[in-house]
Amino acid sequence: MPSCGLFLDVGVNSRGYHGNSWLAPDADWDRFISFEHYLEVAELAHSGGFAAVFLSDHPALRRAADNRPLHSLDPIVLFTALAARVPDIGFVITASSSYNSPYNLARRLAGLDHISGGRVIWNVVSSFSPDIAADFGAAPLRHCGATNNSTATRTRTRCCARSPTGTVCRSIPIPC
Repeated sequence: MPSCGLFLDVGVNSRGYHGNSWLAPDADWDRFISFEHYLEVAELAHSGGFAAVFLSDHPALRRAADNRPLHSLDPIVLFTALAARVPDIGFVITASSSYNSPYNLARRLAGLDHISGGRVIWNVVSSFSPDIAADFGAAPLRHCGATNNSTATRTRTRCCARSPTGTVCRSIPIPC
């Protein structure tokens, strides 16, 4: 049986992964919206041999002032800027199939994919947060249903249709 290599990524959510890290007395709030911070993390990941940088997304304002900041910068915009500066590292981007129109999401992902030279992986999620729904002027989802799967399918199809090389939707074989 062939053995596969291990591919590691670095998660770079704005406030880190400890829920109260943003409350530390020495926490640097500017870091959450600093391109230089994310560039440094991506460069460290690249030099450390990591395969990709991962950024989840929560496209909603937090309703309570005491809630930790989640995601400050749009991941597609951030990764497009990083792709121009950091070679040979992948970008795993979360984008909701619930509150993105298929064509516009396909267009944005295809743009990032072309600029990065094919280094994009789409982490498809269904957004269930009432905060996200409210920011899109929609009712919260009750469950992850056919509509969300349909949006993801239409987005994937349009990525292929809009990309002459089909780079956004190609299968990426894992070398074994």
